[in-house]
Amino acid sequence: MKTAAVASALLAVVAVAHPFRRDNQLHARAMVTVTDWVTHTAYVTKIVDATTTRWITPGAQSAPAPTPTPEDQFYEPGPSAPEPEPVSSSAAAPPPPPPPPPPPPPVTSLAAPYAPPPPPPPPPAPKPSSSFQAPVPSPPPPPPPAPEPEPEPAPAPPVPEYKPSAPAPEAAAEVASVRKGGRGGGGQFAGQITYYDVGMGSCGMDDSGKDHSDNIVAISKDKMGTQSNGNPMCGQKITIHANGKTTTATVRDKCMGCAANNIDVSKKVFMELYGSLDGGRMPVKWSFNNY
Repeated sequence: MKTAAVASALLAVVAVAHPFRRDNQLHARAMVTVTDWVTHTAYVTKIVDATTTRWITPGAQSAPAPTPTPEDQFYEPGPSAPEPEPVSSSAAAPPPPPPPPPPPPPVTSLAAPYAPPPPPPPPPAPKPSSSFQAPVPSPPPPPPPAPEPEPEPAPAPPVPEYKPSAPAPEAAAEVASVRKGGRGGGGQFAGQITYYDVGMGSCGMDDSGKDHSDNIVAISKDKMGTQSNGNPMCGQKITIHANGKTTTATVRDKCMGCAANNIDVSKKVFMELYGSLDGGRMPVKWSFNNY
């Protein structure tokens, strides 16, 4: 194909260079030689596709791909624009322009090794809420219930007062003798003496806590009679003789369990007569001072 293209070009040059026979050759005096040069250049492009597929296995070294040689390539450019015909002159036509350089050889692409796709990106972290919610305060605990008031102790039942139906004749005689001789300091009685814890007496006076500080005496109910508050014997003083000693005491109570001539005194009176409380019940003689 290349040879045919060159032969066609040469024939075209010879045909164009032959002078045209025109009517102006009849004029010998105005003879002009016109030379027309027409150059036809034919470019033929031959493209050879070279593709090589190579399988690359793990552990095997890939061999370099063969590079195509320049002999297998043939570039044929497209037809160029026709050049303007030169003005007829006796000067020679300029030489044709040189052909353009051949294009660079095509690069054969190699199959790239398989690479696994990248892992998906992690999910974005939740954005913190811009609004702050204050914690709801818990209600205060209810106040503890008020303690129940302690019940008041029930009052002690009143001690029934012994009321003799009728005084014995002997006791009546003793009271009469005491009343008769007591005002002048006479009328002495012989009996027994005991001690007790003093407190609220039948005469209406509270002597609690005066066991070791006051000289207090309780007279038998047989001598004082049934009357308690306002009894004429309440507040009277008596003189007591026992164990070779003498002391005085004030009537502030009534002894419900004493015999007619027995007396019940505070611990202070008993200690003054006997020096201790070991005796419990001892003999005694006593009399009213001003009754």
